[in-house]
Amino acid sequence: MPLPSESHPFGTNDVKSPDVELQKTSSGGSDSADAQSISAESSRLYHIYHTPIRYDYRVSNADKQHLYFINNSHLTPFKNDLMVHIGEDDTAPVAAVSKFIHLSRHCKIGLGDPHQAGTVVWEDLQCQNFTMSKYRWQMFVPSGDGYERRSFLWKRTHSVGADGDSPMPFSFRNFKLIDERSGQVAAVFTSNGFKSVRKNGKLRVVAEYGPSFDLMALITLLSIYERFRRRTGGKGGGGGGGDGG
Repeated sequence: MPLPSESHPFGTNDVKSPDVELQKTSSGGSDSADAQSISAESSRLYHIYHTPIRYDYRVSNADKQHLYFINNSHLTPFKNDLMVHIGEDDTAPVAAVSKFIHLSRHCKIGLGDPHQAGTVVWEDLQCQNFTMSKYRWQMFVPSGDGYERRSFLWKRTHSVGADGDSPMPFSFRNFKLIDERSGQVAAVFTSNGFKSVRKNGKLRVVAEYGPSFDLMALITLLSIYERFRRRTGGKGGGGGGGDGG
């Protein structure tokens, strides 16, 4: 399923303010343990799965309709580590890629197909700490009559859940995406932990910055998830927690 047509490679000019509602419920009287959910009529929900044989990823929408196949090339040197294909398998067109920088916690993210010269917009996904709980990236997003460059921060969380789910309190794999200009939550990923053999979790994107932003949120989130999975020996489940908020 291809991305919706855009008048500009970074998204549509029709911008709405993110409609974010944070609903808190007390859990043991601790503010840090408060459960939060994000709801917005215009938000988008993505279900993320992995394949049974090798750890490729599959992404579907809220109606469980297949959108993307993400090829995982962790055993292929000198190749992009993740490649997002708009279709059922790795023969479909490429929409985005991620390259893990050797001996580094950072990644290079490209929107577009690297096989087509001059069509890829490259950005840096930079780890902000040694615990790998914060990752920052930038991109141009629609603003008024043009575009502006904004910074976004993926931050590990124990208090914000996608689709009304409560994140596992001791998991490393739950993240919220902060728009650093506004301070608002732009997206949330909630890991399935050990609830499902094949499902990794849910990504809900709230910010209204166009389909390129949704794709960037997806590929950066999967890059963080996959790097952590490889670091912990290829396990797809939960794990101990820390550094969340």
